[in-house]
Amino acid sequence: MCSVHLKKNRIGQCASSRVSILLGLLVLIPSLFGCVREVEQISETPEQTEEPRTAQEIVTDVLKAYPQSFKNTALDAIEEFSPLAIQLAQQGPPSLRFIDKSNPLPLDYTPKHLVKLKDVPSLHISRDTLEGTPEAVDALTSMSNAMDKEGITLLVSSAYRTIAYQNWLYERSLSLYGFTETAMSVAPPGSSEHHLGTVFDFGDITPAFADTPASAWLVENAHNYGFLITYPEASSWLTGYMYEPWHYRFVGIEAAQFAHTYFDGVAWYTLKFLTELSEHSIIHSATP
Repeated sequence: MCSVHLKKNRIGQCASSRVSILLGLLVLIPSLFGCVREVEQISETPEQTEEPRTAQEIVTDVLKAYPQSFKNTALDAIEEFSPLAIQLAQQGPPSLRFIDKSNPLPLDYTPKHLVKLKDVPSLHISRDTLEGTPEAVDALTSMSNAMDKEGITLLVSSAYRTIAYQNWLYERSLSLYGFTETAMSVAPPGSSEHHLGTVFDFGDITPAFADTPASAWLVENAHNYGFLITYPEASSWLTGYMYEPWHYRFVGIEAAQFAHTYFDGVAWYTLKFLTELSEHSIIHSATP
């Protein structure tokens, strides 16, 4: 009797447990379906995307990395500065290409077209082999003629250089003066602006050129003809090269005046800014 009674009790307990489990499941099932619906709703909610930045906002962002004095000048005139910066950035290389030891040209780079300076009778040149791009030579001629009218002679002593010739100059300097002095005065092959065909060295190519009437005229007027001095005085910490008062690069009148107005005529900052700006794709589709 006892064993029968115990069996009945166990059967009853099992049945009771099963009922409890079923009731618990019935309570949980609606909650589970609710969770599924919430997950579905969340997955159906469109992702929040940031509004695309405007070209002017990109201009402002790129400016943040530059000295405060330049930022202040540009931001105070942002409505004029931004469209001009966008227009110049859209031009791209090679005329405005930023070049230094960390940003060299490809070793197979050559300008598309070069002309000989000897074919321009009014120019004063040190040798007949000098060459430059047509646009740069035209601007050089206009500038030289203007100086002639004031009784100042502008002697052109160096112009376009091939990668091979620059390599010869660099290796020669290393053998004569060692690495430290060479690093401050001669660009490695591929890193010289002379490869562009838009750079000219004037006078005797020594620091003494800074004390000549030609140098004084260039400092005041070169930007009006599209030229900038690349390695100004007291800028070796920035450019990596010694002061070169004889070295001028043609960038075009608009870019040179832009540099003169907003970057104190410093080519390094101007060209670096325009190059960085041109790397943003929205700039190339923007209307200046």
